[in-house]
Amino acid sequence: MNQQVGILMNNTLAALGLKSLLERQLNITCHLIGHISELQHPAADRHLAFLITDINTYLAQQAYFFPRRNRTIVCDHITPENTDHSLNIVNTAQPLTKITRQLTLLLNADNDGNQTKPQLSGREIDVLRLIASGHINKQIAETLNISINTVLTHRKNITAKLGIRSVSGLTFYAMMNGIVTP
Repeated sequence: MNQQVGILMNNTLAALGLKSLLERQLNITCHLIGHISELQHPAADRHLAFLITDINTYLAQQAYFFPRRNRTIVCDHITPENTDHSLNIVNTAQPLTKITRQLTLLLNADNDGNQTKPQLSGREIDVLRLIASGHINKQIAETLNISINTVLTHRKNITAKLGIRSVSGLTFYAMMNGIVTP
């Protein structure tokens, strides 16, 4: 892989470890980025094939990362039900061999935005927004002026499309995709 990657993380030691891993095992040129302002110049990140960050930085700088989500990799200690399939997430709580394999797959992926992602309807997004805001089915039905059965159908469809069953996982998905703000 002859590509360049930018690493922006709150944890300096984690950033240095990731840089070492990528440069030594995957032969990737890495640039440590000290602050988001270094990337906010119009042409600053064009030479970077990918941006790697931690979940806290991603959430704090969502306006910057969201439009670049196809080439952003988020490192986090996550559980499978919280996995957001629209983001490139590396679970840092797994063995090094699995992390390396996952990074290799992500860094070799097509990052031009042509990836197939689940498409939610407008009404499903409305329901998801209310779920992520802490509303229960009855409140969602009243707010959207639909029946509880329709809410349940939308929830079933959302779960099927995203592969996420828990409310916390759906909330995480909604935050990461700009449906709700943290």
